[in-house]
Amino acid sequence: MPRKKDVFARDGIRPGVFYYGDNLEGMQKLPDACIDLIYLDPPFNSKKQWSGVVEWRDKMTEVAFRDTWTMSDIKQVWFERIQSKEAYQPLREVAEAVRITAGENAYAYILYMAIRLIEMRRVLKDTGSVYYHCDPVMSHSVKLMMDSVFGAKNFRNEIVWYYTNASRGKRVLAKSHDVILWYTKSGEYAFNRDDILAPFASGMTEWRYTRGGQKGKPMPKGKTPDDVVVLPSLNAMDKERLGYPTQKPEKLLERIILASTNEGDVVLDPFAGSGTTCAVAEKLNRRRIGMDINREAADISTKRLRAVIKSLSKKEQKERHSLFYKGSKNVNGVRRQTAAKSVEQAKSLQNIIGESDKEVSAAHRGKLKEAALQVQHGRCLGCGRWSLDGANFDCEHIYPKSQGGLLTQNNTQALCGNCNSIKGNGTMGELWKRLETKATSPYWNGDFWRLVLRVGVAKNYAKKDLADAKKRCAKADKYA
Repeated sequence: MPRKKDVFARDGIRPGVFYYGDNLEGMQKLPDACIDLIYLDPPFNSKKQWSGVVEWRDKMTEVAFRDTWTMSDIKQVWFERIQSKEAYQPLREVAEAVRITAGENAYAYILYMAIRLIEMRRVLKDTGSVYYHCDPVMSHSVKLMMDSVFGAKNFRNEIVWYYTNASRGKRVLAKSHDVILWYTKSGEYAFNRDDILAPFASGMTEWRYTRGGQKGKPMPKGKTPDDVVVLPSLNAMDKERLGYPTQKPEKLLERIILASTNEGDVVLDPFAGSGTTCAVAEKLNRRRIGMDINREAADISTKRLRAVIKSLSKKEQKERHSLFYKGSKNVNGVRRQTAAKSVEQAKSLQNIIGESDKEVSAAHRGKLKEAALQVQHGRCLGCGRWSLDGANFDCEHIYPKSQGGLLTQNNTQALCGNCNSIKGNGTMGELWKRLETKATSPYWNGDFWRLVLRVGVAKNYAKKDLADAKKRCAKADKYA
């Protein structure tokens, strides 16, 4: 590996490290102008809950995260920083335009990403590139945000990744592509055209090439690839697939890394997920830094990197390492459940893949409600009302959705319509207090809890889960 001037602190975040924690905090620990390439595949503000079944710590478990944004996700210090400089005026105007046209959630998403893009620009070298992976829903807003941070003159390409296996459309055309926005920090940037040449069209021969006015010149090995990448997404049977819900194919990252870096350069992925960028960078002899706030993602990525390093020669292995750096963490709504339940849930959704998001969500809620009612013996976990008809119950969060709780097996229960209405966005503890003090429900029955205790689900179960979540929230606030 070519020797590079090391500007990184030996005891800090440096190439070879995977940072587990908030990537904003992680990037703030990096020196100025130290990164050659940044690839980010952040949440898209898709208003979805993503989940998948992966092998983690030698067990199969569910990885889940939400992609819905509110102003509660935005810290005041981030907002104040964006407001602090005259240079950020275009960024403020873009964010305000998004708020007016797309609403508060989109506004929150732009603010969350903007403060991180500012940090990315700081750590990027003058010759560096940044590739922002998004989807068509937010790409127009993201492009304006990128223009305001990196400058419209430094926009290079809007790359379309056409993944061919489109979902079925019912009232719109089938979605079949993502967008990758390529920006540089300046006009002097790395672009290794010869490393990513595309084959000539079928039928192009040396004779045809010379006849086309290129007489006396050797026929090149290929042509400059265009800005549409035709590459299938990972299917369930693909050898690369780990089960991570937003995992991208290695071929896609290989093209980006080869185009914009040389051996020994530093590649940063601040939303590393399953670790594809880091793994490909390692294979291509680049130095890499990965970051993710999810513990499962951090473990999956480092395990994947160790496997890549192990496949190298002994000499190369001595030069590589996979260090794990712990930062402060925020509660991000990731929940775990048993392997059997995770696999069962994944299989139960297979027969409706391709239907609308609304139908998939409804089917998912139905399965969770059915499982909850079996455990609760057909009774509401709030007031104790019993019914043989599942339609009288709603599938509801234990730890509230408004505070990051996800719709997963161990965070749901069945509530009757009345209790669900009373609970609203509050906690189960608040619901029980209202039922006990105000006798709001005609179905309230103190003897019900003896039955609940016998089947293994009691107030303490949900209260313990809530207390644990609040403790983690308090810990995260300590580092805010």
